[in-house]
Amino acid sequence: MKKNILLLSFATLLCSTQYSYAGDTNPVQVKCFEADGVTTYDVRGCVPGSDISFYSLQGGGQVMKEMAVNANGSTRLIWDQKAAPAFVLNILDANTAGITGSGMVSFTGDKEFIVNDMTIDNNSGNITLRWNAAVSQPENYTFEVLKSVNGAEYAVIQSVNSQSANMLPYSFTDVSQSADAATYMIRVVNTGKEIYYTSKPLYADGSNGISVYPTVTHTSINVRLNNIHNSTYEIVNMQGQFVSSGALNNNQNSCSVANLPAGNYLIEVSAGGNTTITKFVKE
Repeated sequence: MKKNILLLSFATLLCSTQYSYAGDTNPVQVKCFEADGVTTYDVRGCVPGSDISFYSLQGGGQVMKEMAVNANGSTRLIWDQKAAPAFVLNILDANTAGITGSGMVSFTGDKEFIVNDMTIDNNSGNITLRWNAAVSQPENYTFEVLKSVNGAEYAVIQSVNSQSANMLPYSFTDVSQSADAATYMIRVVNTGKEIYYTSKPLYADGSNGISVYPTVTHTSINVRLNNIHNSTYEIVNMQGQFVSSGALNNNQNSCSVANLPAGNYLIEVSAGGNTTITKFVKE
């Protein structure tokens, strides 16, 4: 098995690029995108059945990640290392004959897209999804809003066109939502209908006037209220033990969960005579 080592060096942000092996008619392509603060590299055109090892130059040269290439010659690397974004892409050819590599390759530029700050808001039964995004080539990507009433089966209810390489706010309001609870997701799809990213589920409680989000968090849970009269919250763990509580004195509130151990919890919000219970995950 021969190794073909390509050195990828990054300054600022990545953009789509490609590089070829000698005599190879299908050049390897690398696209980079960021969602939820995590950077992902989408690698296409590799030898099917081979492996890719990723090394961080700042990490002393040790292997940081190893990924298998699927039958289509592609793989995705979630790069969650703290080292600077420069690494060696080491393609291990599954064929004994091997392939001659193209040598040193460097490139810089924009990421394909960045998506973050996804929230959900319930205003008297009108569910509004909000997110911020920057798309380097807006004509190549679309945001799709998916909805599920059972938490398992999702359907696309709206497509939202991307607008700019600059970071912009996006939103979609589902005015058809009933009093029942629903779960939403946002995904990024390219012009070929390939799904590049799907968000974590965003849960909308059916109680009018109370909105609790996000359902997956590191630091805090937001509670938005139409009526703040006698408004309180209580958080319990899955063993039924109370771990936090307090008053909600504003229409927009932030309840800290930073000190809670990672795990599943329930937050019960009482406001204006209405009560809602929402499950959330502390990461």
